[in-house]
Amino acid sequence: MDSLEQLKKRLYKSEEILKAKERKEPVIKREKNAVPSEWEKVSFQKPEDVLAASKEVEKYLQKRKRKRTIFLFGGLVGALLILIIFLGYKFYIQGGGLGFLSAENIEIRIEGPAAVKAGEKVSWSASVKNNNKISLEDANLIIEYPEGSEPGGAFSPSLIETKPLGGIGAGAEIKESFEAFVFGEENAKQKIKVSLEYRLKDSSAIFEKSEEKTFVISQPAATIFIEAPKEVSAGKKANFKVEVISNTAAVLRNLVLDLEYPEGFKFENAAPVPSQDNSRWRIGDLSAGEKKIINIQGLISAQEFVKEESILALVGVLDEKEELRIYSKKTASLEIKKPFLDIVLKVNGKEKYAAQTGERLNVELKWANNLAIGIKNAIIEAKIQGEATDLTSLDVQNGTYRSFDKTIVWDASTFPKFAYLESGEEGTVSFSIPVKKKLDINGEKDKNFTIEFEARFFTSFIPENYGDVEISGQDKKTVQIISNFQFVQRGLFYSGPFKNSGPIPPRLAKETTYTIIWSLINSSNDLSGVKISSVLPNYAQWQNQIFPAEKSGELFFDPDNREIIWSPGNIKAGTGLFRPAEEISFQILFLPGEPHLNSSPILISKTEAGAKDDFASVTLADSEPAVTTELRDDPAAGSGGGKVIQ
Repeated sequence: MDSLEQLKKRLYKSEEILKAKERKEPVIKREKNAVPSEWEKVSFQKPEDVLAASKEVEKYLQKRKRKRTIFLFGGLVGALLILIIFLGYKFYIQGGGLGFLSAENIEIRIEGPAAVKAGEKVSWSASVKNNNKISLEDANLIIEYPEGSEPGGAFSPSLIETKPLGGIGAGAEIKESFEAFVFGEENAKQKIKVSLEYRLKDSSAIFEKSEEKTFVISQPAATIFIEAPKEVSAGKKANFKVEVISNTAAVLRNLVLDLEYPEGFKFENAAPVPSQDNSRWRIGDLSAGEKKIINIQGLISAQEFVKEESILALVGVLDEKEELRIYSKKTASLEIKKPFLDIVLKVNGKEKYAAQTGERLNVELKWANNLAIGIKNAIIEAKIQGEATDLTSLDVQNGTYRSFDKTIVWDASTFPKFAYLESGEEGTVSFSIPVKKKLDINGEKDKNFTIEFEARFFTSFIPENYGDVEISGQDKKTVQIISNFQFVQRGLFYSGPFKNSGPIPPRLAKETTYTIIWSLINSSNDLSGVKISSVLPNYAQWQNQIFPAEKSGELFFDPDNREIIWSPGNIKAGTGLFRPAEEISFQILFLPGEPHLNSSPILISKTEAGAKDDFASVTLADSEPAVTTELRDDPAAGSGGGKVIQ
């Protein structure tokens, strides 16, 4: 009451002014998207509008409640399913519970060396232990050997071996051993894989468990040695020798050697001859400790003064794609230098040349001063060696010939430029000489003729600071003389090994037989792959008469294309000179028809002959024109008596 009285007193005080209490409007918070945005546009004009709106709100709340219920139920089911799978995996699969089998309870161990020598027999053992509570049925142990190995210690085209194990009981362990010769490059890693295939009782499904073991090749199956010069002069020949030696007790089968040459190397020849691209040799099989040697010769054409290059040798076997699977490799380095006084000799513009008898050889000597200073009194000497040249027709440009040592000389007296050569100055000198038209061939020793040209470029005044340095340049070229290969074809009636019959000159509808003789002459080199071929016209008949009879296996007539082929094989040097000519004869029959009247028909067509010169390494060819009924090589037949008459 006291407070009420006080309030009254204040109301009636004139000086009292009551301040109105400030009123704050309440703020209503709502969740975002709690109410559909369409509701914000609703205006309630009538009571029924409010009722409709309240029904919509009730529907929305019920729908939202259902979604939450479904979500919570789905999450609970998913969690329960994951738990069931996890427990099933742990109990049934990993644990092998209630008779189920787990691959994790199968243990495979491989025992073997960590490092092996290539080509040696390697032994491994594999143990398989079944830690499951049930048995494994129809178990097989599958061994996959490294590529290139020989399973079982013997050559086999397959690298997979299967060992039947039968059943493996619960808790049982089985051991198996196996072996193979292994191959590979030194320090290469190899691996062997062991797999167990099995099934469960009353099941056809096949299961597998695998394990691998890695090892290193500590020593190659074959050792390679390369013998090469430490220094090679550019523009000069270089010789390499490659040796391949077996390191193993096993036979190395089908070995292949590949060579990668230095940059600028031009292959010339090798012994034995390469099998492919002048860089691949099929060595074949090598027994324990056996050695194969390959000698290679070529020309170095690098341009730099000093450059280190290398020759790489690779030994291995070829796979299905003809690519080399490497067993061993070796590299040899060499320095390629340009001589201070450089000279390069060419014959008829070529580094390597083979010449025919009677041919003229144009020899060019290109010289260059590669010193950093000029030189005085430069001299070039060129020697000629060999009995196949005709020195009486020697032609020298700006030089002189010394007959006592068969040497051509260019110096300042005949070639003034050589009095002083500036640094870097270069040029050429030349001469020409013919090969003899006829070589002196009287016996077996008279073969494989050559002409050698050897040139030297030097100075009689050694420049200061070069007293202890070899500054001269040399070059040498050998020209092989090609064998003179000749083929002769003759048609005969009155002579030869066969007795011919029929009218001469030939008469219409009357048969006449003829003898054809093929002869070969070969001068100075052995020949191989000799082959002669011709075609018999369709109006002539093959009589299958060959002389001498022992050569009948060399002569073949193909009736389909009417081709006659003679393959005598090899022809020795001197055949037709100090040896008898190589010769074969055969008989044909000619039956003239109306179109042949008053003409001399062809009895055998133009004949081609070919061979390989084994010494000069060139292909030789010769041919003879067709033989007609004129029989120009049979003197007894007369002239003009070969035309067919009525």
